[in-house]
Amino acid sequence: MTVSTTTNRAGFVCNGVTYQFPFDFKILAESDLQVYLYNTITRLSSQLTLNVDYTVEIASPGPGGTVTLIGAYGPPCPPGVIPGAEYTLTVLRAMPRTQEIDFVNGDDLDEQNIEGMGDRITMMVQELDNKMARTLAFPPTSGFSNISVPDPVAGAFLRWNLSGNGLENATYVDPTLITISDYWRAVIDGGDTLPEALTSMGLDPSLSTLTLPDNVTISDFIKTLLDDADAATARATLQIPAASESVAGLAELATQAETDAGTDDARIVTPAKLYATPGIYRKNAIINGNMLVWQRGTSFSVSPSTGIYTVDRWMGYSFTDGTLSLQRSTTVPSESEAGAHLLYSLSAAPSTADTSIGASQAAFLLYKIEGYDFNRFYGRKGTLSFWVRSALTGDYGVCFRNDTATRSYVTKFTVNAANTWEKKTITVDFSGCNASGTWEYTNGAGLGIGFMLACGSTYQTSSLNTWLSGNYMAPSTQVNLMGSTSYTFYLTQVQLEVGEAATPFEHRPFAEELVLCRRYFQSYGGTTSYELITSGVTLVSNSFYGTMYLGIPMRAQPTGSYSALSDFQISDGLGGSWTPNNINISSVVWSNICGYLDIGVSGSPWTVGRGMSLRTMNTNARIYFSAEL
Repeated sequence: MTVSTTTNRAGFVCNGVTYQFPFDFKILAESDLQVYLYNTITRLSSQLTLNVDYTVEIASPGPGGTVTLIGAYGPPCPPGVIPGAEYTLTVLRAMPRTQEIDFVNGDDLDEQNIEGMGDRITMMVQELDNKMARTLAFPPTSGFSNISVPDPVAGAFLRWNLSGNGLENATYVDPTLITISDYWRAVIDGGDTLPEALTSMGLDPSLSTLTLPDNVTISDFIKTLLDDADAATARATLQIPAASESVAGLAELATQAETDAGTDDARIVTPAKLYATPGIYRKNAIINGNMLVWQRGTSFSVSPSTGIYTVDRWMGYSFTDGTLSLQRSTTVPSESEAGAHLLYSLSAAPSTADTSIGASQAAFLLYKIEGYDFNRFYGRKGTLSFWVRSALTGDYGVCFRNDTATRSYVTKFTVNAANTWEKKTITVDFSGCNASGTWEYTNGAGLGIGFMLACGSTYQTSSLNTWLSGNYMAPSTQVNLMGSTSYTFYLTQVQLEVGEAATPFEHRPFAEELVLCRRYFQSYGGTTSYELITSGVTLVSNSFYGTMYLGIPMRAQPTGSYSALSDFQISDGLGGSWTPNNINISSVVWSNICGYLDIGVSGSPWTVGRGMSLRTMNTNARIYFSAEL
């Protein structure tokens, strides 16, 4: 058979139905064909495998034959996915470059073999022609030859060298061929000045001006920048990352509202916004929230139907039939839990139990915030956070009230595991607190915060997390910690701050914490014997007045008290000493800074005009001044 045509390939458009494709050019064996499937969408081509993806049936007498898709590309093999219209199929002849006919000397020449050899060579030449037709070539009139292609260089492209006699790798691009995005086109079209360009970029236009000459040479870096589609992509090209705690970069300034909320960790806070945010500097409105200052002692017993101050700024109440014991405890959250080394907590436990709480009975810990300090919360949200541990699991109420107990907000927290430290966080909306009721704005009690240990039905409510008219302190699910002397409740690291998120506890210097506490309560004496309390001059034969200056101005004019008269001694400095039978503190006029003590004895042991002093006799001797809320 002759090779009567130069055709050596056939192309087909698939339709999802046809899986047999006839071709009309001559092949000598099934393996002389190559079959390619091309995806017009993805522009990816794949070569198929004979007898796996397709079979070839050679026509007889020929020329030509049929390619049949099998396997994953057609029936009969499941799933029988026949290529659809997004595919084209190419069938081309690819003869092996071999000659396998051997002529033996002396044998007759076989015309069929000779013709087959000629056909084979012809088909090989046709294949070469087909390949050459798909390559670049100089025109017949060109004198160029032997032009080689250099080894590839990443990101480069081919161009004629400056001599015009060879190819070379290059990175230069004609500026007229630069791809410019719509974003940068708007910037460029914005005008000839830098302020106009900056305005188009959404930046401050008041920086300077820039005039560009004609035919500007644009660097490779700028070429890369100019095809960026938006500002975010442009910043990435400029290698300007988003700012973080470890990376210097681009960041947005926080608004005042974002600064006040305290929840955004992606924007930068300016000094002006920080200064204007209530509660950021000395953010914790609770004084002695970590239970460090104990001026009154370290152990207290709250009798039934009473309430007393214990650890500084904290009161304990037992309006029950049980006695409440309050102690300084070294049981505290671990450093890994609290993020700091803690010293003390306040423990509360019944020393005598009350298993049945009456309707109008309650036991709780109370903290009062001065009106000056509570002002920061009006119209805002605040967050209370604390560490708690209890032997009794269940729901515990937390109440927020005005000092007249006519306006209340009740919420709760749950102790989930017995004798396990748990961090609790409660957010309160104070915007509705002053809708009714009487509220203190200055040096009176602005807000009371109660941690409920037990509560009767009179003070319980099912309306949680909202402001109510009346005196409510606990949810209806409140547990009774007073029910057993085996129950102990611990509290520490109490913090109330502006915002909707709890931030790490504010550890103020101890000296500062003590000063804050002494605005409300001061204690003198108790350190050593013969400590001077005051001195003065005898005005009458049996008493003298001594001036006392308080170390810290107090919230208001204080009331005074003392430990026991036997803890003190009056001395004249001449060898005479007496035990006082009176230390009058409250009957004289005091300011919140200083006042007089009237110290007397029975009879007339000394004369008018003699200088006298009041000293301690032991470490139990104490004089107290209280301006508590």
